[in-house]
Amino acid sequence: MNLKILAHLANLEEPEKIELAIARYIKRNKQPASNSYKSKLCECYQYFCKFYKIQWEKPKYTPEERSIIPPTEKQVTMLIASAKNPLSLKIQLAGETGLRPIEIQGDKGLKVTDIHTEQKSITALSAKSCNARPPIKISDELITRLTAYISTKKLKG
Repeated sequence: MNLKILAHLANLEEPEKIELAIARYIKRNKQPASNSYKSKLCECYQYFCKFYKIQWEKPKYTPEERSIIPPTEKQVTMLIASAKNPLSLKIQLAGETGLRPIEIQGDKGLKVTDIHTEQKSITALSAKSCNARPPIKISDELITRLTAYISTKKLKG
């Protein structure tokens, strides 16, 4: 498929024109292609050149950094309100504490003994092989919801 795209842009037997076509490549939505995609096109063309013994030095495209955009407080609140109880509790825990899902549930997840209602904090095990996390402060509302959930489900420490 990628070679078809390149063949449509330029003659595959002319590496200079292919290289220029990749550098100027624009997607169907009229946006410029990412460096990752351009690198993928170069990789495909390099295999083509190797097979047909065409001399070509592949250009290097470094991928752009993509950062994770955390949800806003309003989005988290809407998500908590729309989810049912066990899931909404986990979302609120993650939202307030920044814990990973594996740190909330599962083998390394929270246990009843990790919830300290008097200090209004949680002590979670780290999912990564690093130092233990310090106690994390949580809101009164979350403490109330956790204690209600523990008593409803009759969970024991």
